[in-house]
Amino acid sequence: MNSRLAVAVIIVTWNSSELISIVLSCLRAQTHKPAKIFVVDNFSDDCVQLHKIIEMHPEVELISLPGNIGFAAANNVAIKLCDEIDLVALLNPDAFPEPTWLKNLVDATQKYPDYSFFSSRQMQMNGYLMDGAGDEMSIFGKPHRRGYGKKLHEKYLTDCPVFGACAAAAIYKINALNDINGFDEDYFCYIEDVDLSFRMQLIGHRCMYVAGAVVTHVGSSSLGKRSDFAVFYGQRNMILCFFKNMPIVALVILIPIHIMTNIFFLFASIFVGKFALVFRAKCEAISHLRRLRPKRKIVQQSRKISYKRLFSLFSISFP
Repeated sequence: MNSRLAVAVIIVTWNSSELISIVLSCLRAQTHKPAKIFVVDNFSDDCVQLHKIIEMHPEVELISLPGNIGFAAANNVAIKLCDEIDLVALLNPDAFPEPTWLKNLVDATQKYPDYSFFSSRQMQMNGYLMDGAGDEMSIFGKPHRRGYGKKLHEKYLTDCPVFGACAAAAIYKINALNDINGFDEDYFCYIEDVDLSFRMQLIGHRCMYVAGAVVTHVGSSSLGKRSDFAVFYGQRNMILCFFKNMPIVALVILIPIHIMTNIFFLFASIFVGKFALVFRAKCEAISHLRRLRPKRKIVQQSRKISYKRLFSLFSISFP
């Protein structure tokens, strides 16, 4: 029933040549064949090896960027090339999809026509712990992956609405991406997919978690989960996402606990030797707030959902 829906798969890489051949083999095995596959390379050190791998996959179009412009901007480059495409699937180079992954996502777009973007079930490499079942946004202003680190439970085997889709393995209706002009490139990397989900929700698009769309996700394979890069951008972008997207009433209500949350992370960073790094991330985020005003104005003027609907999207758990 979905054979007429054209799907483009976008994979953004950076020093991931040892993984990309596995991902491309997984895509070749998909029961729903993508119309296009883009591999966007962010000026990797291993570009020679990457080119050799891509040569073995003539169905793949390689986009080699002249510099590392970040995950958000690299995805936007490929999204702009998605002519005559109905759906855009994003896949990390360390997310290995099962053969029915793409078919189940595409089927979900027809099964749930009122939804515009869809998140996969991500499993850790050990095979029994969850890596994520959609993204959540807490009232503390800290996003997190639903079910991360938990054992596979019955509730993760059922489709359900979620706040957002983790861009490691997700699919979007192209018109919904165009409605918000794709990713915000100021994020560079980390939480840019949460920002995307937030903006889509605010204008009335909704997200569905698709339990049958399964990938095995290594997670932070290029940088490491606790790398300085990951910590810095995660801590900085958390603040940017909160202040840019929270409508004024929610902002006033939630800002005290958001401030306390950031103080908590500053305090906790002392015990892992990263206080200076986290402090610098917070300072840079605060310095960006004035620049953020024009974007915030556009986001808030575009908002269509009610405050009741908005607050129903937030979780109360502290990640």
